Amino acid sequence: MTSKARALARAAREAEAERRRREAERRTRRRAILTAPYRAVRAVLPGRAGAGRRGRTGKLRSRRDRAQVATIATGLIVLLLVVWVTLDSLSLRIGATILALLLTPVLLALTRTDYSRSVR
Repeated sequence: MTSKARALARAAREAEAERRRREAERRTRRRAILTAPYRAVRAVLPGRAGAGRRGRTGKLRSRRDRAQVATIATGLIVLLLVVWVTLDSLSLRIGATILALLLTPVLLALTRTDYSRSVR
């Protein structure tokens, strides 16, 4: 291969590389323009990492492992069994059951210990 042929081949490679680079830049600019509105909305939504807020805001259930959930469920079932075995009046049984079911989430929220999050 002569030096002239090598120079032509190199020029063709460089032109192709330049065309690919310009095309990639165009795609990047286009993607940035198209996703800018979505990024702006996501920045103000609560619970997003980039918004400067803690994650998991407004969730109904706190994060607990299976052992904690099993202990809570077992404790509630034992409490309801004790209520239904020891009380004779049906109205007291139903009232105590409703009270236990209503107070369980309150007690769970008050006794939740999550030391992995810092207090802000």
